[in-house]
Amino acid sequence: MSEQKIIEYKYDFETHYKDLSKICHEIINSVALINSSYQYIDARYPETHEFKFWNTLGNSVKDLTCLMKRTTLCRYSHFPNKEIISIGKIVDNALAKLEDYPDSKILNVISVSSNIDSNTPVLCDAEHTSQAMTELITNAYEAQLDTDAPWIKINISSKDDLLAITVTNPGSIDVNQLYQNLSSALYTTKDNHSGLGLFIVKATCSSHDGSLIIESDDDTTSATMTLSLKTDQSI
Repeated sequence: MSEQKIIEYKYDFETHYKDLSKICHEIINSVALINSSYQYIDARYPETHEFKFWNTLGNSVKDLTCLMKRTTLCRYSHFPNKEIISIGKIVDNALAKLEDYPDSKILNVISVSSNIDSNTPVLCDAEHTSQAMTELITNAYEAQLDTDAPWIKINISSKDDLLAITVTNPGSIDVNQLYQNLSSALYTTKDNHSGLGLFIVKATCSSHDGSLIIESDDDTTSATMTLSLKTDQSI
């Protein structure tokens, strides 16, 4: 029988916002300098390509830059810059972000279905919403890294003036345990992960009058982010 929990946003946002702001302020300028320096050296001195750990260093710089971008997004997740954008554009932006994902096979295991016209307008923060969708997709993919035939199904639907983006993958989880821990910010069950993914999703849902819903049965797990659906372009 399917389990379902609506993930409430119960942590002390003010405290965590200040913490994240301080972290970003201290690190992001240094990260930008490291990244630009690496790119300059890489282009100016091609012989560095023969250095044993040069490519590894480049990947590490890229990962750190990506981490700081996501951390910055967490800082501003409660302050969305809303505009009218089509549902189709949200999905396209989310999938485009996956082109930078380390494992390129992720794009080959995704199928998308929808019962909504892709041109339907939504009032939302385009960057926050598409990034939150990307986080759900990568979570679903990383939950099945040991699977021989991974798959991810994305369904876009609407109900009661809400837009629902559901990401489903094979495998079962303990929803109750997940729910208990998700009341804390930056919670993760994966090694070498920051826990920023669900943080971004929860914050995005909260700032768009929606919620994060986790469901799991014996065979599959689904994560649904709901957002207030606006179809009147005169808002």
